[in-house]
Amino acid sequence: MKKTDLDLLENTKKLVIKEKEYTLQILKNLIEIEQKKLFVELGFSSLHSYCVEVLGYASSEAYLRISAMRVMREFKSVEDKLGNGKLSLTAVGELQIQVNKKEKELGKKIDKEVKVKLLQEIEGKSTRVASKIVKAELQIEDKIKPTDFVLSEANIKKLKKLSAKMEINDLNLLVQMLLDEKEDRLIEEKQVLQKAETTPALKDDSVKKITRYIPLKVKRQVFIRANYHCENRVNGVRCSSKKYLNVDHIRPFSMGGVHTLQNLRVFCSACNQRERVKIFGTR
Repeated sequence: MKKTDLDLLENTKKLVIKEKEYTLQILKNLIEIEQKKLFVELGFSSLHSYCVEVLGYASSEAYLRISAMRVMREFKSVEDKLGNGKLSLTAVGELQIQVNKKEKELGKKIDKEVKVKLLQEIEGKSTRVASKIVKAELQIEDKIKPTDFVLSEANIKKLKKLSAKMEINDLNLLVQMLLDEKEDRLIEEKQVLQKAETTPALKDDSVKKITRYIPLKVKRQVFIRANYHCENRVNGVRCSSKKYLNVDHIRPFSMGGVHTLQNLRVFCSACNQRERVKIFGTR
């Protein structure tokens, strides 16, 4: 083998080592950026948006790195194993993605011991094998595929019409907003039913218990007033994010805030978290 070829191989090996070092540092930086919510100061509603728009990652690449970062934040040993190659970024990220999916299905957090066991089992495994191990352990089946859904021309026209009214050019974003809103409604309706079933009937019908539940009609009015944009102002500039929107109390509910239009506003989840830190601290 020629000396130039040997140099090429050696140089590539060194670059791979550097790549792992850079990847680890990026994950460490992302941990701090998320903890401090620094992306909000730049006008982004989420760490994912920041990674895509500023760092230039594809959406799936950003999601994978953020997922891996959260595993590394939870388990200190993961950092060393990512560094020495016992665990790969994609395998760790995929583990967290599947854990998130299972937790959403169960409606509760998965025990830390289960995740520790999974991390041990996927050491040294390829992403494909690691994914199979995690899915088998968590009993996850890929029941739904993107190819299972086909929108009719009529539904596409409806989406485009709604997109024009809401001034949202990205149809994928519009569909996500609609799905999020529908999910929120189902959760709220379920909570109301559960409270009705578990709360004893009041003797005096005129006395009503105040709950965190905001009537859907009121929420809809708040969203329309905000034109489906985040109303928070960062350094004097309105955030205006269209993603992960929530109805937020100006005076917190826990401090006596009521569900009136004057006390409600639309905040994206990142601005909501940032405001919570300002009011209640990081506890």
